[in-house]
Amino acid sequence: MNKLNLTLALALFFGGTTAAQACAMYRRPVKLKPRAVAEVLQQGKRAEARNQLRTAVRHYERAMNAPGAAKQKAQAAFLAARIHLKEGRTARAVVRLRRAVALDAGHVEAHVALGLHAEAKGIPHLETALTLGVDGPRAAELHAVLALKLAKDGRVDDARRHLALAQENGAPIQQVIAAERAIATASTVALGG
Repeated sequence: MNKLNLTLALALFFGGTTAAQACAMYRRPVKLKPRAVAEVLQQGKRAEARNQLRTAVRHYERAMNAPGAAKQKAQAAFLAARIHLKEGRTARAVVRLRRAVALDAGHVEAHVALGLHAEAKGIPHLETALTLGVDGPRAAELHAVLALKLAKDGRVDDARRHLALAQENGAPIQQVIAAERAIATASTVALGG
């Protein structure tokens, strides 16, 4: 009995919505050779360049679910997430970004994107991205965003430290002002005023 028939049998046996959902989510395994993953990634990039975003996502997801190198699969998950963000599907993008980070803990851009889009849970990802070696203007921007998020989380001292690093590295003035306001608000709340 193959997996699809087994899933259908379970759905009929249990008759519940959970089994029906499991049936609907079942996908046949992708059969790609490990070196073919790179080609599928390229197909996705070409489709994205032609603005065929749905086709690009299908290619990226095929590569992401195929056997092969974790780094390539992580890149595929990141590229799919980037398209989901462009289309305004943040929740789906966050799922893909988490998968990219799970596959390759050193994927800096996935940590950055996850840090920016995963509201409260974004702080550790921004910190990880900074420790992995983001530098220059991008680091300044991330320090400012991190200062803002830390202030909103009530971690005022950490927020001040990151704000100072943002200012030292030339962060955009709008981000510095937003972080300063958030720190002032958090400080006022912490003092009970």
